[in-house]
Amino acid sequence: MLALTQTPVLGTPAVQLKNITKRFPGIVANDQVNFEVKAGEIHALLGENGAGKSTLLNILAGFYRPDEGEILLRDEKTVLRGPADAIKKGVGVVYQHFKLVHNQTVAENVALAMRHPRFFLNLKKIEQDLNELGERHNLTVRAGANVGSLSVGEQQRAEILRALYLGATILALDEPTANLTPKETEGLFTAVRNLASQGFAIIFVSHKLEEVVSLASRATILRAGKAVATLDLKGQSGEKEQIARLMIGREADIQSGLELGLVEPPAEKPHPENLSVNPHRAALEVRDLSVKGEVLNSTVKSISLDVHPGEMVGLVGVAGNGQRELAEALAGLRRIDGGTVLLNGANLTNKPARQIHKMGLAFVPEDRLGVGSAAGLNLEDNFLLRDYWRPEYSAGPFLRRKPARQALGEAIDQYSIAVGDPYAPARLLSGGNLQKLLLARELHNQPKVLIVANPTRGLDINASAYVHNKLRQARDQGAAVLLILEDLDEAFLLCDQLLVIYEGRLMGKLPPTRTAANLENIGLLMAGSSLSAGETH
Repeated sequence: MLALTQTPVLGTPAVQLKNITKRFPGIVANDQVNFEVKAGEIHALLGENGAGKSTLLNILAGFYRPDEGEILLRDEKTVLRGPADAIKKGVGVVYQHFKLVHNQTVAENVALAMRHPRFFLNLKKIEQDLNELGERHNLTVRAGANVGSLSVGEQQRAEILRALYLGATILALDEPTANLTPKETEGLFTAVRNLASQGFAIIFVSHKLEEVVSLASRATILRAGKAVATLDLKGQSGEKEQIARLMIGREADIQSGLELGLVEPPAEKPHPENLSVNPHRAALEVRDLSVKGEVLNSTVKSISLDVHPGEMVGLVGVAGNGQRELAEALAGLRRIDGGTVLLNGANLTNKPARQIHKMGLAFVPEDRLGVGSAAGLNLEDNFLLRDYWRPEYSAGPFLRRKPARQALGEAIDQYSIAVGDPYAPARLLSGGNLQKLLLARELHNQPKVLIVANPTRGLDINASAYVHNKLRQARDQGAAVLLILEDLDEAFLLCDQLLVIYEGRLMGKLPPTRTAANLENIGLLMAGSSLSAGETH
């Protein structure tokens, strides 16, 4: 095993970022930021999207160099000349989207990152060392297994073990619970607390304020590139509200204990007789659906489900269990191998995506840039991607730009999309604003069925609250909404019922209630265990 950097004495500064400034064309991402993390401390780094968290992490990871300011590691001034230099100096960053090679083993992934590669590597010894390291830190993983065969939780543990093996004593975790089951989250928190007790400095980045106040001892809040406060956290009532106010810079209430009341409360759900469609028949009917997946675990196997008008159903599960394949098949982006899909009684099985959209099904994918939009096209062209063929926007082979421009302007106003230039490429929009644009485009023609995958992943509290409100409005106006979620907090907040998926099969249907028993049942189903008949609907 590589020699681990000696962990510093508890309570001494492990990381000090002093007056860090980083500029990009047209924006100051970090503006004179001061940030300190002590050995043995779990320190949360918080802020809305665009507040400067990612830039600060990338500076610490060696991807960016600050334009101004100093970096001190264990009281020594240092210059990080690249990611390899940061790792050498004991800094490990585990990003939300893991950086592992899926067709290689955990041990091989570690070998790829070693500072002194050798022609003859003893992979068995690396596997043994990783297994011992995992046992010591409550981060057990199958070091000899291919990464692609591991669960999301195991892949995350592999990322953390790789950083520890390479000598990290400063560990930054970026949205670490986004894809975990409740049981995996509990296990991660146990491991993180264990590392902190041994003198490791932990930086915890999350939008989940409940987790922050329960895990971290201090929190630094960024807003518009500046560090506006560092708070001592004691897990007391009111701390979430205080953090939220500092993040957004104005007074706000916590709605349902989870999201800020930054938008008007949703309208009352309409009575069934007031809906323009038959509420007694499901708007979306899926029967015995089978879809080939990228890997065995993601193959959809004989799924049946219904979503009624005015209903929001959550499909929850750990990433990679067939959710993406199911959604893409329903939207016409992936071939259905067996079964049928009906939209208000009309068969849309294996119809082209454009025809399915015409029939009234709208889809907002999880990958906003790669699938949901054309990153290099401007906002007007992205807004037209779905509806360019409609008579109001086209005249033969020509686009009618004036009505398209007017519709986009109305969407920008209605959805509060912050854009500097509507003719700028979509890739320049923040995650929240791009998500608003996609929702505006998909909801423009009042679809009968709306499918949205992880609608607020990576969004800040403000943007999340806005997106949630729009989803409720669509449901309350009679749309059948299917949400594909990995965040149980969001599922409890939004959904009328929950379906749990594991390895391409529906494991059960449960109420969206936050009780200890229900959380345990959902966690068991997400991990592949079955419940007795009395425990599910």
